[in-house]
Amino acid sequence: MISANENSLPLRIRGLGKTFGDHIALDNLNLSLEPGQVLALLGPSGCGKTTLLRCIAGLLDGDSGEISIRGTLVANEKINLPPEKRGLGMVFQDYALWPHMTVAENLAFPLRMRKLPHTEQQQRISWALDLVGLAHLADRSPGTLSGGQQQRVALARAIVAQPALLLMDEPLSNLDKNLRTQLALEIRTLIDDLGLTAVFVTHDQHEAFALADKVAVMHNGRIAQLAAPVELFNQPATPDIAEFLDAGTIIETSITAAGLQWGKHHLPLTSTTASSLGDVRVLLPHRALVLHDDGPLRGKVRSRIYQGDYYLAEIDLDMGTAQSTRVKLHLSHCPAANMPVNLALVSRSLHAWHNNNPLTLSLAVVRERELA
Repeated sequence: MISANENSLPLRIRGLGKTFGDHIALDNLNLSLEPGQVLALLGPSGCGKTTLLRCIAGLLDGDSGEISIRGTLVANEKINLPPEKRGLGMVFQDYALWPHMTVAENLAFPLRMRKLPHTEQQQRISWALDLVGLAHLADRSPGTLSGGQQQRVALARAIVAQPALLLMDEPLSNLDKNLRTQLALEIRTLIDDLGLTAVFVTHDQHEAFALADKVAVMHNGRIAQLAAPVELFNQPATPDIAEFLDAGTIIETSITAAGLQWGKHHLPLTSTTASSLGDVRVLLPHRALVLHDDGPLRGKVRSRIYQGDYYLAEIDLDMGTAQSTRVKLHLSHCPAANMPVNLALVSRSLHAWHNNNPLTLSLAVVRERELA
């Protein structure tokens, strides 16, 4: 049975499956959203994120499982309601604006599909265009607008019918970097102000972290990890997720009775959730290491690139094996390539994996950051 709480959920997916020939696009996927939540479907090409969004939208049939929107069953093996009957707003990657219609006429289209009275249509169009700051462009053709303006029109069209769920497919991918940042703030503000529940697809972790309350990292048609952005970045469930998010560098080392082995040194640990000692893979965030004259860890600068307010340096670590890490270094404290360096850890805990199980390593002695 479905509980009253489940009936009120904006989105609930159970056992959703989809294949294309021999390729499994969605593999028994389960997901639910709370009211007002913004979820990012994040992952590389082919992971299943766009297929999932299209199934939610009704643009694609699932092979198995069911989808409910605000307590209404919209898709299972026997039912597949069309998009216009699902109470959705959709922002497409290419905007999908009708070129032969004005901005106002584009917004009127979903309202006419719902057979709203003409007066209410005009009120809602004015309301939506005011929200995105484009009321003065209501009579313009979409082809005369900039990319940012077209995206705002697409967003206004998606919200004009006050949908139960807002879906967005790579909403910022066609914009330049500065405009992406600006529109990300505008979209998030609009979602919060209207209390919308939203799902969007992206391959860009920065976009996911900027817009979402929760991020679902997808891999091979499944959700590999579902977490808030801070938790996801600091505690990725697998090394593959850490590498995809560029959360830092993963080094291969081991835990002995003396602590975490680092070349000829051992870093003492106060506690660890590892069930036994042995080989571990440790995540080193880019800010976990700093240059320090008395640092016990040694390395050599392989290369460095200028990043505006810091250098990002690739440093070969003296660990007995060929391993390197990237370190963010202050502009005034960045040695040239091939220069030896001493390093100190400034993180009091490190995320790691033992036999593919995540764990936390707590360091007993950590040097304070002296070269910020």
